[in-house]
Amino acid sequence: MEDKKKIIDFKPREETPQFSAKVQKESRCTHLGIEADETSRKVFCRECGKEIDPFSWILALAKEEVRAESRWYYLTMQAKKIEDRYAQNRRKRVEKLTPKKKD
Repeated sequence: MEDKKKIIDFKPREETPQFSAKVQKESRCTHLGIEADETSRKVFCRECGKEIDPFSWILALAKEEVRAESRWYYLTMQAKKIEDRYAQNRRKRVEKLTPKKKD
């Protein structure tokens, strides 16, 4: 039977973002702002006041970071493809406009 523990792999990133976690569905606050009480070491939602599990908050941030990095990587690759196509088309246009040398 599969182990029900949450496992997170925080290895250094290579070219593409790497992140793995076994996640259980749980009800949680969906608001963005938090307030951290350093004395009690608890985290609360700024909007509704609900107590938030600190690990859950860190996990949500890690997942969002991976999504953002994946999106950045995808957009970077798309930009590179567009730049390569532009350079190739420009070379073709220059070749057409450049008179050929006669030997």
